[in-house]
Amino acid sequence: MVQYAESLHKLQELLKKEANEWTPGRLVISIATSLTNDNQIELDFSPTIGHRKNKPRNPSDDNCHWLPAHLNQNTEMFRVNFKLCEIRLICLESQSLTRSLLC
Repeated sequence: MVQYAESLHKLQELLKKEANEWTPGRLVISIATSLTNDNQIELDFSPTIGHRKNKPRNPSDDNCHWLPAHLNQNTEMFRVNFKLCEIRLICLESQSLTRSLLC
């Protein structure tokens, strides 16, 4: 039984080490240029993984990114149909650990 516990401990240490050294691939999503301009640009949000980010007290184009207007819905039907499929697809394409964490 000691051998099993020791092996499990070594595995946990290895996973912790790999998690600290892991660098995600690019995770790109289309966002709006600004709150009032729905022209889309690409944003690589992989540098934000693992960093807590709170909503700014005064959201503006200088401190926020905006989703396109067609995603500005909060209805039950939209939540049933949308299910973050675009973000899931990005995760699958990147073949990264994030796929299992976020998607």
